[in-house]
Amino acid sequence: MPTHGPDYIEKRDGCPLCQRGHIWESAHWRLIMDWRPVTLGHALLIPREHRDWMVSKDSSGLTTGELDDLGPALSAAIRTIAGLYGVDAMNVGINIGETAGQSIGHAHIHIMPRRIDDGGVGRGGVRRVFPERGGYTP
Repeated sequence: MPTHGPDYIEKRDGCPLCQRGHIWESAHWRLIMDWRPVTLGHALLIPREHRDWMVSKDSSGLTTGELDDLGPALSAAIRTIAGLYGVDAMNVGINIGETAGQSIGHAHIHIMPRRIDDGGVGRGGVRRVFPERGGYTP
């Protein structure tokens, strides 16, 4: 297991994601609201069973069943958030590992509704993780 910084939460007992109430669920996934939302309606799609990573070299990653259900679950979660919050677009993101920005040791996918007037940067999307590399002309 990698060494983590002081802000990384890696506990199964008392996991802040495992303990959150959900607004939608499937056989393998739950949709919960982010408690520190970036945008109105920011939610997290999490495996129902505690998994440390989305993918891993050992058994701490997703199961075959969870992976098989991921596409349908993500589609349903996006429709749920869009129906509840009315949006112009969505950002969907996964941080796998602390270096990539994962700060809680429970696999999760961010679903962030976007609106034209939300003050965020649209062009470049997730490419803007590195702002100097985000601008491009297709």
